[in-house]
Amino acid sequence: MAANNTLQRVTIANGPAPYIGWALVDQLGRGMAGAEPSDWGLPGQIIDSTNLGSCTEAEIYPEFDGFESVFTKAWGM
Repeated sequence: MAANNTLQRVTIANGPAPYIGWALVDQLGRGMAGAEPSDWGLPGQIIDSTNLGSCTEAEIYPEFDGFESVFTKAWGM
């Protein structure tokens, strides 16, 4: 329920938890190596009935698809 006893119509989704974990490990590694911190952001997305789809992670967070490869490439793996 939202304000005034009405149903919630919209929510905000932050990035997926695995991405946040990888980004934090990246920042920790940079700090331990004496490197400059990465300038990354965490985009959010408003979710409502027009873009909900079937609620798969790939549909809610399309910009994060395959994010692991960005980190492993940066780490020389």
